[in-house]
Amino acid sequence: MKKILLMAVAAVAAMSVQAQSVQFIYHGEVLKDGAVVEVDEYDSSMGEMPWHVEFKNNTGADVEVVMSYDSYDNKYAELPGMGFGDGMSLCTTSCVAGTNVVAPSFIVTADGETLNPDNGMHIDIHAAFMIMSAPMMGYTDAYVKADFLLTNAANEDDYTYATVIFDYSKVASVENAGVNNKVNVFQRGANLVCNYAFDAVAARSLVLTNIVGARVASVALDGNNGEVALDRLPKGVYVYTLVENGRNVKSQKIIVR
Repeated sequence: MKKILLMAVAAVAAMSVQAQSVQFIYHGEVLKDGAVVEVDEYDSSMGEMPWHVEFKNNTGADVEVVMSYDSYDNKYAELPGMGFGDGMSLCTTSCVAGTNVVAPSFIVTADGETLNPDNGMHIDIHAAFMIMSAPMMGYTDAYVKADFLLTNAANEDDYTYATVIFDYSKVASVENAGVNNKVNVFQRGANLVCNYAFDAVAARSLVLTNIVGARVASVALDGNNGEVALDRLPKGVYVYTLVENGRNVKSQKIIVR
């Protein structure tokens, strides 16, 4: 797949005309062939940076298309000491993970778009850089760069491609800029206690996960300052994460004894 993708990308420069019957649509706009997209959104509930892309068929006939990607720069694909690795996934009619991935083909109807649910062609196209463990382990420079290729299954010369950059460092820098967050979690007797103080008003909560990323507790942090107790937890290593306005702001380990 990598050799095919690189050949396809290189061929763009040599081609003066390209049909491109099927095109990528991102944020409502058709992407030019060879476009570079930077994804700077982080879905903390899913632990991923998603690229929700749609497709447009600009011909008068149905087209069967194949979407694929070649991940060629992936930082923290596997984090030290973790039982699982962060990485890429691609979902069309089903989900596939890994590098050099080809997703199952599907049909884009004549003059249709996959973003139109009325014609039965709505498909949740979901390419994502999974970074569940990176924020929890204190990593802020998780990064992946991938080439996505959209190909007409009946004509391999009819394709379009885009380079997508998922850069968690930009998200982390925005989350932490200019915010004075003071959160202290400690053990008092059998329970964990959280003391907190903030400069600004926001919707905040504290989420506890175990070492493999499963959520074990969550509590709202009401007001700008206060103290709240969490339920007793079994002995072990946990990670507590401050969530502010839906975004993970700070994560730190704690050992329950």
